[in-house]
Amino acid sequence: MLGVLVNAASIIAGSTLGLIFKKGIPEKISSSVMKALGIATFFIGIKSAMVEVNSLVVVISLAFGTIIGETIDIDKYVNEVGKLLKRKFAKKNKDDKFVEAFVTTSVLYCVGAMVILGGIDAGIKHDYSIYFLKSMLDGFSAVIYSATLGIGVMFSAISVFIIQGLVVFLSQFLVFLSENEQMMGAVTCVGNLMVMVIGLNLMEITKIKIANLLPAIIIAPIIAFFI
Repeated sequence: MLGVLVNAASIIAGSTLGLIFKKGIPEKISSSVMKALGIATFFIGIKSAMVEVNSLVVVISLAFGTIIGETIDIDKYVNEVGKLLKRKFAKKNKDDKFVEAFVTTSVLYCVGAMVILGGIDAGIKHDYSIYFLKSMLDGFSAVIYSATLGIGVMFSAISVFIIQGLVVFLSQFLVFLSENEQMMGAVTCVGNLMVMVIGLNLMEITKIKIANLLPAIIIAPIIAFFI
């Protein structure tokens, strides 16, 4: 769990630094930077999604994953968690982007191949190198995201701790996934397509409920296995 703890701590540290910078940034500049950040996030997502994968797997995964997500309305529950955290820990903070920041960065930091591969290495080999690398990346990005979106970014460390901790716990069962190129490619592609959506939302081009797409990540390797 060392890698998980370091990753969560890096987000908290990065967010704290970003909040210090945020105090001196005018709202006009902050808004423009957020859109620029959206462009960068979209670019990272589309670049990372370019992996060898059957397009049909991606289409089916996103379609059925969205149906499941919308039926359960995962976004509603994730937002409720964000609102609860805001009431408990940010009572004096009038930042209306708290929930958006929490949901956006929680999804951003918890999707992608590094979460799975890092968890497998940590759980089976006690090798935390991938999570340490992810910690540096997440910590740096947390500075930028918190400077534009606010304190809600810091609380995404809770999501990272829970999700990555769960991956480490289930690492014995996820080895097969990491060793199957098509299945891992499907997870990587679908996860990074969600990163693209986050970029579009930050640019205010779309208002897609990103949390409702999350079941697609679970469905993707299953569909890839059969197709």
